[in-house]
Formats: sequence, C-alpha cells, structure tokens
Amino acid sequence: MDELILSEMEAEEFAERTDIVKIRIEEGITEIPAGIFMHCTNLKEVILPHSLKRIEDGAFFGCTALSHIVLPQSLETIGEYAFSESGLMEITVPPSVNTIGEMAFYHCEKLRELNIVSADTKIGKDAYCHTPSLIHGFIGSGYPAYETKASAFISTLLVLDTFEKHSEEIQEKAIKLFCEEPDLYLAEMIQRNMISSLKTVTDHNLADREMIQKYLQLSVRKKRHEMSLILLKASQNTAEKEFDL
Repeated sequence: MDELILSEMEAEEFAERTDIVKIRIEEGITEIPAGIFMHCTNLKEVILPHSLKRIEDGAFFGCTALSHIVLPQSLETIGEYAFSESGLMEITVPPSVNTIGEMAFYHCEKLRELNIVSADTKIGKDAYCHTPSLIHGFIGSGYPAYETKASAFISTLLVLDTFEKHSEEIQEKAIKLFCEEPDLYLAEMIQRNMISSLKTVTDHNLADREMIQKYLQLSVRKKRHEMSLILLKASQNTAEKEFDL
C-alpha cells in the first residue's frame, strides 16, 4: 500500500505499518488520534485537511522518513510527543495553534528550521530540545512558558539567529543568558554552524577580543569558513578600537 486515503478517523490504528508511504486525510476530519501513525517508518508524505484542529499525543512519533509536513491554518493543538523522533527537517507552526505539548518535536535530529509564528502559542516543556541540527528559527514568544535550562539554551540560540525580529525584552534576555555562559554558546554555534547567531554576537560586541580569537581558531579547525571570516573581521575591529583608546 503506497497511499492511504482516510475519510474518517476512528478506532482503527496504523501504528508500526511499514507499507504506508503517503497519507491523505480528507476534509471534514478535525482530529488525528493519539499514536495512530506511530513508527510508520516509511511514511514520507502527509496531506492534512483544512478542517483539522488537533494532532493528538504521539500521532507521528518515530516517523523517521517524514521530512516535511504543512500544518493547516485551522490547527489549534499539537499534542505531546506528536512529532518526536520523526525525520522532520523544517516545520512552521501557524498562528492558529494555541498549544504545543511537551516534547512535541523532541529528538528530531534532522530538524534544521523551526518557526512558531505567534507569540501567544503556549509551548510545553522541552518541546524542541535535543535537536542537534537546528540552526534557524523564530519563536514568537522568544522562550517557552515552561522553561528548562535545555529549552532556554536552544531558545537563546534561535533568538540570536532572528534577533531583530524580537522585542527589546526578549533581546535583553537572550543577551543576559549568552553573557552568563558565552563559551558554551559560542562552542555550540560553531558546532552547528549557526552563522546568523554568531553575526549577532559580533555585531553587538557580546564577546571580547580574547574570546573572539579563541573561537576563531576553533572555527578554522572545524573548517567553518564563513564563521572564520566573521570572527576575523570582529577581531580586527576590536583591535582597532583598543588601539584608538
């Protein structure tokens, strides 16, 4: 079975089916039940209806071949673990979504871009933690309501990535958290190759010359050529300022 077309979502489950490659859910359906497609490891494409309001807990948990999905503007709730351990590479959460459950995108190792459009969307604990490939994104609220150290860390990286889009309050929080542990943040930026985040750090003079030179050496070793150029320019600028003084 390559394509599965569903006109109703009742008791039948499709969890752990490896023969399903594509799912089309027809208009009129408002809810995707909990765990219904869990570990459908060959599922590559899902077409959701404009009537959909809820994706329940673990609905697409472990769907490792699912790299992209378009969430409809009607969607209101994303349940806990809804897309955990899936193959998502990018996802945009529309402003209609009121709630994102705990660990909804947890351990999505291929996730590179995450956009949560609305500042009013309530984000559950560790919703997008353990996402080592995440390098771009906009979180409307800046930080989740239920903040852990891990979620604050990745949120700060993302705020620095889209710094100018955020309020002054969120910017100040990101700068404060960065300045508390600059080595931790700079090392992670270079590991992930977060060019925009690093540019924010240098543009706003959040690191001194010694630190810049330290991570310039690391970026060269990691062969992060664009980052090396950014840090080299920042090092030259700080040297010129010290000379002027």
